[in-house]
Amino acid sequence: MADNILWENLPISARERRCRIRVANSIGALALLLSFLILTGLNGRSVTLKNEFKTPVVCPTSILKQQAYDDHVLGL
Repeated sequence: MADNILWENLPISARERRCRIRVANSIGALALLLSFLILTGLNGRSVTLKNEFKTPVVCPTSILKQQAYDDHVLGL
């Protein structure tokens, strides 16, 4: 069982250990908050752009091979 002891950590006080845990948790929480704010902003921008550039998508129910070829060749 003595192998489980990290002897180099022995001089670290309980107060310093708690401080390190708080710093690590704060950095993690800040990273989560920052990513949440970025994603929320990007989602809002996406909605704005979708509303600004509304283009209805109408797909035909059937298409002929010649029509598909013409669309491809003419770049429609």
